[in-house]
Amino acid sequence: MPGSEPSAAHIPWHRRIEAAVVAGSGLLVALSIGTVLVVTTRLVTSRALERASTDIEAARMAFYDLVDRRAESAAALARLVTVLPVFRAHIDDPGDPGRDPRLAMDLPTIEAMAEEYRKQLRAEFSIVTSRHEEWVVSPGWPAHVDPPPPVRKLIVSGLEGRSVHNLVLAGNRLFLVVTEPVRFAEETLGTFTVGFALDERFAEDLARATRAEITFVAHGEVVSSSAPPDARAAIDESLKTTTDFADASSGGGVLVRRVGAGTYVASTSSLFSDRPSTALGSIVLLQDWQPTQQFLDDLRWRLLLMGGVIFAITLAAAMDFSRRLSRPLRD
Repeated sequence: MPGSEPSAAHIPWHRRIEAAVVAGSGLLVALSIGTVLVVTTRLVTSRALERASTDIEAARMAFYDLVDRRAESAAALARLVTVLPVFRAHIDDPGDPGRDPRLAMDLPTIEAMAEEYRKQLRAEFSIVTSRHEEWVVSPGWPAHVDPPPPVRKLIVSGLEGRSVHNLVLAGNRLFLVVTEPVRFAEETLGTFTVGFALDERFAEDLARATRAEITFVAHGEVVSSSAPPDARAAIDESLKTTTDFADASSGGGVLVRRVGAGTYVASTSSLFSDRPSTALGSIVLLQDWQPTQQFLDDLRWRLLLMGGVIFAITLAAAMDFSRRLSRPLRD
């Protein structure tokens, strides 16, 4: 019967055409805003990580370059010392290999010269050896530390007439060690070796040049670092339980992670540019991620705010449009 059909005024709102138009428009806008938010934040995060990876790689190469330049500079200065006639005269010992060369040398004079040259070169230690590989004097060398095999290998190479350098772990400290032969004509009279510590000062100098926190790791512990105390303690603790900061591959990837009280882009790399340094240690590079994270948070909030405004405007427009559309149908 005609009287049994419901009038437009009694149709539930959710069954009206206005509800369908408003719901469809709102869903479409919400999905669009959500897609834009996800895609934009992922794209910005990806680009930020790419830039951080580039900066970390630049910091790594700056470390290799700094080591090479310091080695070249130290070798040049050490070479100036070895060509001094007074220095060569005091270590010249043409005696038998079985005789202690120190018996024929003026040890106080040699030690005073080695100490003075060490200070001039700003080295941690200096070592003078005879042509027979015996250590004559070694001012600055830790008394309780035996000469590690890499240092002896450098000295042997120096006695062969070659200028050599390498990174060496002595005790619990890392050193850049440079060895120069002391030559007269074609004859090698001995060697002069100097060592430069990769200590906090070195790490801080490198950090200022690279805008990244530098940490040197050896034998499962931090030996020097420019990082804040909480980050350094976190790295030291992580080394005892994981291998996250012990991977000394030639070029490690980057990872955003919490270190101490801060968030950093972290990378662990070899101490050498051409080979792994797993047996020696590694260098940990940290770049502060907080500014980037703050930018990403601000970007999300701005997108959400703009999305909310657009969503509200769209709902209002859809409701008005649906009413204009449905009024003739109801009539």
